Amino acid sequence: MAGCSAISWAARLAEALGQGNPLLAALQQLIDAPDWIASYRCLITHPELLSDEADALLTQLIKGARAADDAAAKVLVEHQALLRRSREVGADVAYVAKLSAPSNGLQVGAEAADDLPVEARQALAEAVISLAAEGLIVNSPEDILAALTTRPSLAANLAEALGDGLVVPSDLQVVVDRANDAEARYLATVEPAALTEAVTAWEHVLSDAAFPTTPKQFQGMALNDAGTIYLRRYWADGRAPDLERAVALFQAVVAQTSPDAPERAGYLSNVGTALRARYGQTGQAEDLDAAMHAFDEALRHTPPDSPALAGRMTDVGTGWLDRHAWTGRTEDLDTAIAAFQEAVDLTPSDSPERALLLSNLGSGLIERYARTGRIEDLDAAIAVCQGAIDSTPPSSPNLAGLLNNYGHALHGRYLWNGRPDDLEAAVRAYSDAVNRTPAESPSQATHLNNLGHGLLDRYARLGQSADLDAAIDALARALNLASERSTVRAGIASNLGSGLRARFERTGRSDDLDAAIRAHEEAIRLATPGSPIVGRHLNNLGNGLRDRYAQSRQQADLDAAIAAWEKAVAATPEGSSDRTRHLNNLAAGLQHRYARTGRGEDLDRAIVVWEEAVAGTPPDASEGIAFQYNLGVGLHVRYERLGD
Repeated sequence: MAGCSAISWAARLAEALGQGNPLLAALQQLIDAPDWIASYRCLITHPELLSDEADALLTQLIKGARAADDAAAKVLVEHQALLRRSREVGADVAYVAKLSAPSNGLQVGAEAADDLPVEARQALAEAVISLAAEGLIVNSPEDILAALTTRPSLAANLAEALGDGLVVPSDLQVVVDRANDAEARYLATVEPAALTEAVTAWEHVLSDAAFPTTPKQFQGMALNDAGTIYLRRYWADGRAPDLERAVALFQAVVAQTSPDAPERAGYLSNVGTALRARYGQTGQAEDLDAAMHAFDEALRHTPPDSPALAGRMTDVGTGWLDRHAWTGRTEDLDTAIAAFQEAVDLTPSDSPERALLLSNLGSGLIERYARTGRIEDLDAAIAVCQGAIDSTPPSSPNLAGLLNNYGHALHGRYLWNGRPDDLEAAVRAYSDAVNRTPAESPSQATHLNNLGHGLLDRYARLGQSADLDAAIDALARALNLASERSTVRAGIASNLGSGLRARFERTGRSDDLDAAIRAHEEAIRLATPGSPIVGRHLNNLGNGLRDRYAQSRQQADLDAAIAAWEKAVAATPEGSSDRTRHLNNLAAGLQHRYARTGRGEDLDRAIVVWEEAVAGTPPDASEGIAFQYNLGVGLHVRYERLGD
């Protein structure tokens, strides 16, 4: 495989480098391997070949060989490139890629073996490498199994490495196959009946009288896979008992798995995912804390060369993003974005997992834009969300979430630049996300909320009553779907209040305005204290109270509106694009009160607040002109009052 010239050259350098150099001996063994399977085994035996010292030694060897033996240099360069790629993506993936396997099949063996014992993982990787060397296309674990049926020697070696721990009891094999087939059918068709069939099959396995006596590794697999099915069904139709069952199953498998078992990391990740989903429904901080602890433990137990590492980093990032929504701390958000970015960087560009990782990164960037007003974050979010959609098949159940994030990013840019095409694209993306999401899915409340918000902004731009009615309908449906303690309910209530207030402005129906104020008050009651979103809810309440004041002329409504805007400004960090809007509303309210009471201090303070709004608005933001105009009006009123 390597050729004698490279080996001879390395031997000639041994004396110069020191006869006892163990790295040189390991490199000689690697280069001397008769085939790529032997080379892979050598690397597994000598992980020090992936060190910086080994890379530096190879560089020195290559430099010397180029001056004396070009053929030897080429062999050394080839091995250095393979070792460097092994450091980046893992030896399993690198060796399969070396043998020119199709790009979408590079990680199949590595991912399939990720949670297996080390010996089993190496055996499976060797099987994939051997098949790739034969030119066989490997796109899925099923391709591996099909190939092994005609290669008894390879199958026997793999079976010996796997051992008895993965053997499915014969009387349960048919039921397990039925569960796996049903899950595969659901992933291909998003057919709800397939999930129910899989749940039934797994419950049959778990309730079998012989299940407690089956091998522990099979029990762990069954508990974990059953929990996954329950979690999938919860995501599909929002049944709370399914989520509780998933949490219980995942916790059970972690409890029975030894601390040093390689599969423990995957089980911990699943526990964290289920607990995070429950946090989204209950808002209980202890669920979020427990989820983040599970994610951290899963990451700690994941080897640095594991194909699962990117997924573990993403889990950690989602936890920090949720904590930011709870605490409002910028450092939590920055930590989340850093984790998402590292997950993307760890993932090959042709990986099917990359789309979701990009979308998560986009979510973090969108949130940071909302927090800081940095337009570069928003542009980056749009780019990564578009990339996620472009790399996702149209039939994927993940596409709805990707479209929702993309719409959110475009919507944010519309609010910044006022470009109608961004708003239209956002509404299309939101609508597509809603249409692709099962009616009872927990995600549907979020998707309907965003659609309603987009339609409200389109109504504000075009004035078409159909958009307003559709927005209120979408938001009412979203509020009905969201549980009382859901983390998204506050935002839905706030948007519904905005829609009802807009309809009041169109029709003059006071019942719509009263309902809007109640919705905004509910949003404030439900919002997490300290969250940056609280400022928006308070601002919306102020707007509703201002409108009722305009109708009732009750001083109490105007005073309450000003108090709400003051709290909104205090709750919103400097630099946020929201803050300047809150400042503008507060200044307008103060000027209205000056007009009613004649108190000069209200007018003076209104001018100061408008000056702050103007100073905090980027020069190219569409709202800047309106703020400057309002400031000019305030200064003119004061001039008329004082005469100077």
